[in-house]
Amino acid sequence: MNGNVSNLLTSGLLHQLNTLGLSRDRIIEKCHINRFELGRHNGRISSQSHYAILDACLPYQKQLFAHASLEQMYSLFPELFSLCFNESSASAAVHSFVRYRALIGSCDECEVSESGDTLRVTYTDTGPNPKVSSALANFAFIRDIISQYLPDVSLKLGVRHGNQMPYSVVNEKFNTHCHFGQSENYLLIQSPDLNEANPLFNRKLYQLQKNNLDHTKQEINNSTFAHSVENLLSTLIEKDEQNCGDRTLEKVCDTLKISRWTLNKKLGIENKCFTDIYNQVRLNKAVKLLSETNKSMSEISELTFFSSQSVFSRFFRTHTNMSPVQYRKSLQQG
Repeated sequence: MNGNVSNLLTSGLLHQLNTLGLSRDRIIEKCHINRFELGRHNGRISSQSHYAILDACLPYQKQLFAHASLEQMYSLFPELFSLCFNESSASAAVHSFVRYRALIGSCDECEVSESGDTLRVTYTDTGPNPKVSSALANFAFIRDIISQYLPDVSLKLGVRHGNQMPYSVVNEKFNTHCHFGQSENYLLIQSPDLNEANPLFNRKLYQLQKNNLDHTKQEINNSTFAHSVENLLSTLIEKDEQNCGDRTLEKVCDTLKISRWTLNKKLGIENKCFTDIYNQVRLNKAVKLLSETNKSMSEISELTFFSSQSVFSRFFRTHTNMSPVQYRKSLQQG
């Protein structure tokens, strides 16, 4: 299982389950959700944890699906839906949703094709539980987007299964007859106006929105386990946690809920080493303190968790070919 989902989506699901009487903390522990990523800006949750929380949602699918709304999703992902509502046509809006859907999650596969006056969207679940599907939720998002352009569009819907929801709930949501037990999940959107120009299309705003989403999508694509560890280490050092220097590896493993062996194995897959990442984070912190503050070398060595100023100086020279004092002077002279 590859991919991940936005921590915003996971937080939303946790909140909904909590309102239904389930313990948020218990679900986090049971589903092995990374608390650091859950609270980090633009954090991502692993596919394994995502599918685990979907399993926890299964008995409550009827309530969750019936109360899902466009307003709710817009509040979580305003950049994505703002672009979809400012496209050149209804067809372009659906294509944009599929193209940038990774902002919500990239675990499953979603594709769109066009033939004549018909758009066909297919959704493939890749999770371990064949009874759990995110197809209907994603089709509902697309239905909401397309309705902003074509209020009276004709929809045809087919899914492999309905997450144990009554057929009437699904049919009412889409205002059509859904075909269950199909070989794949599909949504057919039929209209002769799919490519009719949107008179409210703002091209300048669209380009700004698209550039922003392209940048965010690239960040998500480049996100790795090593990057997550680096962010966690930066956070620990920024917080200046007591004894962080002595317990750094232990603190990281505790936060990520993994053993040292698993941590090193996952980093090894990416050809990374914990010590190298930790040293790079400390170096970055030292450079920032040297360039942005007037703190003494002794203070900086303590803030970057070196045993002494001399050890810090040797470390800094090894990585920059100059001492901390020389580095600060070079900045002042420059």
